[in-house]
Amino acid sequence: QVSEDWGETYFERLEGMLSNESFQNYIDAKAGNSYQKYYAENLPRLKTIKKKYDPENRFRFKQSIPLA
Repeated sequence: QVSEDWGETYFERLEGMLSNESFQNYIDAKAGNSYQKYYAENLPRLKTIKKKYDPENRFRFKQSIPLA
């Protein structure tokens, strides 16, 4: 919990200097629409690629790209 609190404080202090995006390996439980936050305008294209190359969703993790 301490590290989560530190991270939250860090990002709050830098608000306005950072984009509203994040790295997908940083799991933000408080992110409302995390797919948009992690993949931004690339999400539609990435969903199409995911559907083509991984239709059975074998390569997945908590915040991986959903199937299109």
